[in-house]
Amino acid sequence: MKTSYKVSMLDSEIAVDWDWLVQRHRKLERIGFEATLKEYHSRDQRRQMTKELRQQIMKRDHYTCQNCGKYMPDGVGLQIDHIIPISKGGKTVASNLQVLCSKCNGRKGNRRTT
Repeated sequence: MKTSYKVSMLDSEIAVDWDWLVQRHRKLERIGFEATLKEYHSRDQRRQMTKELRQQIMKRDHYTCQNCGKYMPDGVGLQIDHIIPISKGGKTVASNLQVLCSKCNGRKGNRRTT
């Protein structure tokens, strides 16, 4: 007779020294602990933009265009914009994202906003 069984396995285990941990902590501290180092250095930054991150940025910016001040509580017509464009090395982290209305975002193009 066959019966089911479970096998426990570790996904990964690494051995590191104290200096490695301190160095990693410093790197994460430099980016404000906003993302993992793998995500921060990812080549595909657009894939990092999740629905949850979009909602977080809209709530943080109070559903208001950061350029013209237009308030849109339903979120329709608002877009999440990279302050420093991805093409110029910008990252998909909260500190580099802002809410813009579609009109202001279309005007901005590939330029950095202040």
